[in-house]
Amino acid sequence: MDKGYDSEEIHVLIREEIKADSIIPLRVRKRKRINGKYRKQLHIEFDKITYNRRNIVETIISVIKRKFGETLRARKLRNQVKEVKLN
Repeated sequence: MDKGYDSEEIHVLIREEIKADSIIPLRVRKRKRINGKYRKQLHIEFDKITYNRRNIVETIISVIKRKFGETLRARKLRNQVKEVKLN
């Protein structure tokens, strides 16, 4: 995610409910104090290498959308997977 999603509520959702790592860069704000447990933690140990991997994922998704279009005709997941494999 990019800086537009930098809020403590989103970090809590990702880390506590989804059980995933949230790697969102902090927005630059006028006040220097950083609020929130996860935002403070990210400020200290932000992993830029892992964050830059998102470009690879976005490129792959873009290629898939250009090749197959943005929609699938099949309704069931099993048939959607078949549709992607056949194209």
